Amino acid sequence: MNGTPYVWGAFLHHPLRLADAAALPGLLAQLPFDLEDLARPGYRVAWRDAAVVWGRLRDHLGEDGFAELVGHHVASFPLYTTLATTLSRPSTTYRVLLSILTVVTPVELSRLELVASTLSAELRLPGAATPSRAFFEALGATVRALPTLYGRSEALVRSEYDDMSGRYDAELGDVEIRRGSPTREAATSLLEALGTFDRVTRGAILAQILDLLDEPERRSSTLLLQERLALTRTEARVASRLADGRPVGHIAVELGMAEATVRTHLRNIFRKTGASRQAELVALVHRTLGTGG
Repeated sequence: MNGTPYVWGAFLHHPLRLADAAALPGLLAQLPFDLEDLARPGYRVAWRDAAVVWGRLRDHLGEDGFAELVGHHVASFPLYTTLATTLSRPSTTYRVLLSILTVVTPVELSRLELVASTLSAELRLPGAATPSRAFFEALGATVRALPTLYGRSEALVRSEYDDMSGRYDAELGDVEIRRGSPTREAATSLLEALGTFDRVTRGAILAQILDLLDEPERRSSTLLLQERLALTRTEARVASRLADGRPVGHIAVELGMAEATVRTHLRNIFRKTGASRQAELVALVHRTLGTGG
């Protein structure tokens, strides 16, 4: 979660640019921005306004048209296409892409598992966020379109969603086929795509990428803490690093987020686990992972 109820403008600008130009005035009516604003590097939109846009797009296009638009967005959005070109495995691309949504929107990733060729993901909005069923419908279409980044047919997806959360199970086909090492041009394209974000957000996105390229033990620890302590993925990452002895400031830098956001996650972790002191929480994490400390 980005800690603030906003969405990066680029994530609205691109799908709106793909929509019927004649419909744009109605889609953006009485909102404090226009299409040019959304294209500005670093421009952010209040989540409540973004939810209005998603709802209007869904109403304008209907279920099938909305899914088709989101599919085109996934297949051609520069950040997504450069990730697919730069990262060697589809499985890594899919994990990174869904994790990035927790940086550029208020959505939280409760679960993200990829076993064999089956992806299971659960995402939710925090309780104070404006509800948006259309957003979770768009997430289902996003998951469906993931294989198209590699020139394949859309995934088969089972979705359950409401105004505040969504659960998605998708059959993605071969997710481990390797590409060659990324070219200098591909790496440069990724840096250019990240250039539309501010420094902190670029760091947060890169942290998501590096975390998923980290050793299997780190990924396994995150999943274990999620499952056994009922934490979100970000909360599990914060908890594991705290247990490793990292201070809050170091965790913030490593995960690419503000210290205040780390402290918010820590408050949620204390509430969920029932721990009252940091030493108690650290001991709980070590017991859960079966490690010393």
